[in-house]
Amino acid sequence: MFCEKCGKEIGSGEKFCPVCGTKISWENSQETGAANGSGQISIHPMPVPMMTLNQEEYAPIMSVWNYMALFLLSAIPIVGMIVIIVCAINSTNKNQSNYCRAIILMWVISFILILILKASIGAMIGSLLW
Repeated sequence: MFCEKCGKEIGSGEKFCPVCGTKISWENSQETGAANGSGQISIHPMPVPMMTLNQEEYAPIMSVWNYMALFLLSAIPIVGMIVIIVCAINSTNKNQSNYCRAIILMWVISFILILILKASIGAMIGSLLW
């Protein structure tokens, strides 16, 4: 028998699909026998999956509270920076790691813009004094 959701072959007696975890209903999907009233055996064709997903490639979804905690943590001057850098490097959750990397990238962009703004204001003040 094949799974109705993902199309993978399922061994006899299994209660769930080993690939996608769909619950198997053996009573409704036996291909070996029930006649459909006209004396013919009803056989369901194997569904062809559009795309097989590998669950190991996907990180758990972060909640809004996790994003808010990381955002507020990034605002703490020294401790927050250290924690964000550690999370960006060592986090097992790819979503959390990518979010922390984005925060670090925003720090770098902000620092560069502050330097440019400081240099331009310094040049304007210098031209006014001379």
